Amino acid sequence: MYIIFFASGGTGLVYQVVWIRQLLVIFGSTTHSTVAVLASFMAGLALGSYLIGKFSDRAKNLLLVYGVLEFLIGIFSFSTLFMFPAIRDIYKSTHSLFSNSLQLVLAYKFILASLAILPATVAMGGTLPTLITFFAKRDKKLVSATSRLYAINTLGAVVGTILTAYFLIEILGLKLSLILSVSINILISIVIVTLSKSRFFVPVYRKETPPKLVDKIDFTNKDRLVLVAFGASGLISLCYEVLWTRLLTPSTGTFIYAFAGVLSVYLLGIAIGSYLFEFLFEKSKSPVFIFGLFEAGIGLSAIASILVNSNFINIPTLIKVFLTIIPGTLLMGMTFPVVIKYFSKKKKIGETVGISYAGNTIGSIFGSVAAAYLVIPIFGTIKGIVILGIFNFVLALILTLSDNIISRSLQKISVVSLAILIVFSYWLIKLDPLTLQSAKIKQRIQVIRERGNYEEMFLEDEVATVLGYSQIGGTDKALLIDGVQTTSPGPDTTLLAHLPISIHPNPQKMLVIAFGMGGTYRSALIHPNLSVDAVDLVPSVPKMFHLFHADAETVLTNPRGRIFIDDGRNYARTTKEKYDIIVVDPPPPVNAAGTTVLYSREFYHDSKRILNDGGLFVAWFYTGASVDDFTHLFRSFIDEFPNVLAINSVITSGFYLIGSEKPIPFDQKIIAVKLTDPIVYADNNKTLLDGTIKINIPLITIESICERILGDREVITKFVDGAEAVSDDRPITEYFLLRTFRNNSTLMRPEYIEKFNDDIHAAFQCGASTKEDDI
Repeated sequence: MYIIFFASGGTGLVYQVVWIRQLLVIFGSTTHSTVAVLASFMAGLALGSYLIGKFSDRAKNLLLVYGVLEFLIGIFSFSTLFMFPAIRDIYKSTHSLFSNSLQLVLAYKFILASLAILPATVAMGGTLPTLITFFAKRDKKLVSATSRLYAINTLGAVVGTILTAYFLIEILGLKLSLILSVSINILISIVIVTLSKSRFFVPVYRKETPPKLVDKIDFTNKDRLVLVAFGASGLISLCYEVLWTRLLTPSTGTFIYAFAGVLSVYLLGIAIGSYLFEFLFEKSKSPVFIFGLFEAGIGLSAIASILVNSNFINIPTLIKVFLTIIPGTLLMGMTFPVVIKYFSKKKKIGETVGISYAGNTIGSIFGSVAAAYLVIPIFGTIKGIVILGIFNFVLALILTLSDNIISRSLQKISVVSLAILIVFSYWLIKLDPLTLQSAKIKQRIQVIRERGNYEEMFLEDEVATVLGYSQIGGTDKALLIDGVQTTSPGPDTTLLAHLPISIHPNPQKMLVIAFGMGGTYRSALIHPNLSVDAVDLVPSVPKMFHLFHADAETVLTNPRGRIFIDDGRNYARTTKEKYDIIVVDPPPPVNAAGTTVLYSREFYHDSKRILNDGGLFVAWFYTGASVDDFTHLFRSFIDEFPNVLAINSVITSGFYLIGSEKPIPFDQKIIAVKLTDPIVYADNNKTLLDGTIKINIPLITIESICERILGDREVITKFVDGAEAVSDDRPITEYFLLRTFRNNSTLMRPEYIEKFNDDIHAAFQCGASTKEDDI
């Protein structure tokens, strides 16, 4: 039974990972989408725990109930393969009705997600109280059953997270990973239903008289206090999960494996803590005080996690992750068994467990909302963790004062200690924010402050932590998102605007997806007859614009320009606007978590819908990835665009892929005229002339562009021969671990394409005269 419940916990995390991924593609990778999907998932768990927990007290054959639940999990999870496409169509046609209100958008996404996943998650939520009731009635050890089963199920979730992120999605893709989990649930169901009919597994408590339907648990005021405290504990714990992930990202990086690793460590701590409770605290006579002790320990561990991530202590990243997360989550894992121990004398085991678990899960729902929309935007990551620690201490104080079992002297010592911790935490809040900042960001800020001639800006929003800085009167500028430098000023970003504008015969409207430093957006607005829209996922990024451009105020107030905060993929699918040019510059690295939504075949398909006839789509690809990655990335592009032109970047840091449904009008003479316009020429070559770019490269002219043409669709087709396209179901470039061992992991360089290029320059008329009297 333990092995079966372990496997069930693993499938639950597979579903969660796959569903979040699939629904974020539908709703957009925004914070309110993530919150809505997580809230829907946890709401089902809470509802199932409460309803099925009550039912389990009256069930005669709990193994049969559990077997049926596993079957329902499999069937309802399988149904999401058909529900999600319907939800996608509904959302696409109706989302504009709610787009003006964050609250309505959040509620609408929650409702749509619930339509698909709520039935399965309700069944999931019922499995824990059902099995706890089964073992508790059979063995007469409620606390032991809770401690072990919660630990085993959570340990299964750890393994499910690792298997899904590190292996399953790369090997099978999203849909087949889900189908595999469905098969496991169905198999579990068959085994359990078979065992439920065996005389060996006939529960001895069948002869007991089950509680009547009208029987209710009598909760005292102290009982209600414990339930509320457990719900608040769930809220705070979920906030910690979000904030610890944000805190660790500058150290761990933005690959999917880093995020999966952090989640796995978080769940592992909870599993170990739950298991250890049985041996360390099961015989405790004062569970309320012990609960308070756990809360105080969680708060203290959270504050210690800030010190671990600052540069006060220099430790390897892996150890840093464990020291940040494990101490607090060990105690979090003990809170559920201690609450069940407190309620262990209640007659209705299933209902007691169900209500307790439901309350904690409801708290987690509010925690996901609080972390994204209150804690991080208002206080930031560091102060947010300290404030949550204060809440832990206050919770511990309330629980300690409500306990009438411990001695008065112990109670007084505890109260004084907690008061000291609260005062200490308040003092930490008042410190210079830089003092406790995570090491990587802190070091960068300290360096630029020591130089003394920099302007900096540090912001945290619901999506990311953003640092921007600019040398006053100099050329050193940078934009870092979650500790990763995403872009820098240079000719590659200006040419990303000017090149397609010069190729297109008469562009009127342009879309820039991924704002970055705003260089492409600004350069596009130089052209007087062009309207430009820009979309960026991170609200703080456009606020940094003034750091990088002296004419920021003029650009931002230009009536021909608009900036939207949205997921670029979602915007392309749902907008009613049409464009002559679409430019996409995804944040590096290519393999970062979430980036494939802007590299997938489906994204390019959606983008074609909003391109005018003869429109150009331009994708930028940063070179910091393997040759194998680029074969998959380019395959997606050429699968959707019949006409393609590949050009090496000015400073060889990436590639431009230009795609169109119509033949690309690459007219050397016309492009030369547009590029030699004094304003365009100055903008393109500014960073080459002012010393920003330290390497010696030719100025941007039609001749230098022609020299960098790598190939057309025929050449790229030869390069990607046999490669599978990046798709929503197969986000190949994000999940690359196994490929690195068997395929070409050499970093991409232009020559890997050029070897398939026979005489591409002649095909695009390059080398012809561009003198003004010949034009």
